[in-house]
Amino acid sequence: MDASGWQGGIAYQDRRHIVDFPAHERAPHKSSNFREASTFASTVELLGPEFAGGRMLGRSDNSTTVSLVNRQGTMASELWPVCERLFRAARLYDLDVAAEHIPGKENDLSDGLLRYVRHKDYSDWQYRRDEFESLGQHTVYPFTLDGGADPVGTNSHLPRFCSVVDSFLRRDLRGEHVYASPDFSVIGEYLKHFLEHYRSSPGDTSGVFVLPVWDTYDWWPLVRGGRVLKYYPRGSHLFTSPEWRHLQQPDGSYAFGSERAFRGPTHWAVVVLYFPPTVPCRRGVTGAQAVGEAGGRGAGRRVPVLSGDAQRDRRLLSGLRPDVVPAMLYGQHSTAA
Repeated sequence: MDASGWQGGIAYQDRRHIVDFPAHERAPHKSSNFREASTFASTVELLGPEFAGGRMLGRSDNSTTVSLVNRQGTMASELWPVCERLFRAARLYDLDVAAEHIPGKENDLSDGLLRYVRHKDYSDWQYRRDEFESLGQHTVYPFTLDGGADPVGTNSHLPRFCSVVDSFLRRDLRGEHVYASPDFSVIGEYLKHFLEHYRSSPGDTSGVFVLPVWDTYDWWPLVRGGRVLKYYPRGSHLFTSPEWRHLQQPDGSYAFGSERAFRGPTHWAVVVLYFPPTVPCRRGVTGAQAVGEAGGRGAGRRVPVLSGDAQRDRRLLSGLRPDVVPAMLYGQHSTAA
């Protein structure tokens, strides 16, 4: 956990949380020690139910906070209200709370969270939940990692996710079964990074990518070998984005929230590609072969495989029967899972 002049960051396992301090607790009205200790108190309040009846060890790079927690008090009157909050939560959940100092350079995830200021993100387009859930029937293993979400995961389809403060491009993907609908500006980087790890550990790594059919872009050759699980024509209603009107804060930034809205039909075709693991599924048949024979569009039909050649893939996709999804009106609300 860590704190800045206006907000705090909490990271525990695959969970992320941002503490937004009210104006009277921001710099210069309160000290950095106050906000660091307050973030620790928020951590106990947030995670207390999960640790109830046990011991919670928090890690902070603020020595005053570590001392306050371990000594169960402080002489600094400014911090007394924070102490009261912290130990009230500890009593409520019957917790033995302790703190450990962590060097600032090792606290990079919490540091990234506390420095993140959310502006209107036009790349936040989430693949609709019902279509995502249907993908599981076509894959060898369940998904383990969402490759792109906001920093606290409000638009993630999975409990484990990557974000701008915990980048997919720095993640070791070996052994992961990735789902990703990447920002269009980094599709090439996503595919290159995934394929590097996929090729080094093909037996226990797989990936599904939701991509625009932009076969003239320089990343298109990277789709070679991808199996087409779904193909949607231009004009499909596939994506939601945050309901920004309800999330704007007085300072011009935006809060995190689960309320989303359908944003109308796409202006391009969309393809869902699968790179399956090459593990035995039955005697003499690899996972990739099994998907090719029975996955995607029904048992007994081979799933189309892209070549990475624009003209060949254009012909292949134009001959497919498109997946059809119900139309959604612009602005119709959806609740992210």
